[in-house]
Amino acid sequence: MIHRFDAWIKTIDTYSGSDLLYFNPKGTIPDVAVIQKGVKRENPFREKKKFNTTGFLRGDTEAKARLQEEDEEEALDDKHELTEEEDL
Repeated sequence: MIHRFDAWIKTIDTYSGSDLLYFNPKGTIPDVAVIQKGVKRENPFREKKKFNTTGFLRGDTEAKARLQEEDEEEALDDKHELTEEEDL
């Protein structure tokens, strides 16, 4: 799960358009970041489909199994970290 999140963050960091300019230290929304209906943007932000893990296609048991396996590994890692912290 962490690897997927890291890859998603990298896509946000490497995006060079103006759609995400509202992520700024001032918390303001610049005019160029406002998306207006019917107005074509030069470099629109498009999230890759591989980051949409809220659902799977029917019969995509391989993807479901991979995701479950990753979650189980992450849970084990978390459990080991907690055990190590308790031992300190």
